Amino acid sequence: MEESLFELVGGEAFFEQLVNAFYDAVELDATLRPMYPEDLTGPRRHLTLFLVQYWGGPGTYQEERGHPRLRMRHVPFRITKSARDAWLVAMGSALSSVRDQLSDEQYEELTSYFLMAADQLRNVYVRHRGALTTRPPRNLVVNSLRWKDMGRRGLFREGEVTVITITPVSRGVVRPVLVTMTTIALIVVGASRYSLVHRFEEWLVLIFVGPLAFVTLTRVWRWRSHKVHVTNDRVIIEGGVLRHQRTSIEMRDVLATRVDQRVSERLTRRGYVYLEMSAGPIAVGFVRHPSALCRLIDAERLVGESYSVPMDTVFTYEDPDPYLLEVRPDEWQRRRHE
Repeated sequence: MEESLFELVGGEAFFEQLVNAFYDAVELDATLRPMYPEDLTGPRRHLTLFLVQYWGGPGTYQEERGHPRLRMRHVPFRITKSARDAWLVAMGSALSSVRDQLSDEQYEELTSYFLMAADQLRNVYVRHRGALTTRPPRNLVVNSLRWKDMGRRGLFREGEVTVITITPVSRGVVRPVLVTMTTIALIVVGASRYSLVHRFEEWLVLIFVGPLAFVTLTRVWRWRSHKVHVTNDRVIIEGGVLRHQRTSIEMRDVLATRVDQRVSERLTRRGYVYLEMSAGPIAVGFVRHPSALCRLIDAERLVGESYSVPMDTVFTYEDPDPYLLEVRPDEWQRRRHE
């Protein structure tokens, strides 16, 4: 019979040590500490019993407290992205304190579970919930296990997570393709009807189709090299064939997003996306579903922001004195002679 993780790590003593290290970190965290009672004796025991039961130990937790129902038990708390990240940092610190007692497989198994559990218990999103996904935080010490090789050629930072990567709509590709196909069709039809064209068919293809095919491949290559990466930290725009260029915009520097569409582009759900910066707008490109891309960028840009103005605030307008800047010639003349 295969041993459970509870037995492999040494039983309840290991989980007591892990939980004590976790709550030691919680006591020092300004985000997590207000969510717990002043006396942490009860939470320490509850978490220890839960982990013991989950990893194959005695079922004391369920006997005393019933079914875990983790999501229901955490509903009264506002678990935002920052709270989730703070919890994972505290648990990552606790795992590091017992790292020497775990094998690589055991450490990976515990890490994966805590990442999954923290993501599932998050219950507050700033806005555009449908556009957000649950992801490991950027500052978790255990991120390097799964997220260290996300980008090529150092495109992404360590711990940076890709939300979406898109290729903008092709520009200047359709016309060369149509001209190339038309030229090939004319040569084939001409070769079947005229002996002179048939005799020099290969040369005609080389002379007329060759340059067109080269232009088509170059345009396709340039189009496919243009990528827009949206991460949890930045918007990265790259592209180019001979000279590969890359522009990186930090999310904190983006003031707003904007879509520019004509009527025909609205019907085809295409449009230009712009990022409004303090120094001026930056064009992201001509993309499909531009509004959806803007929502994704706004969701990442607004994560963690708080709004100090209550939602029920009533703004009023006070009309200034209409005669404050009015010039009355008769009164001015009268005062002049007084």
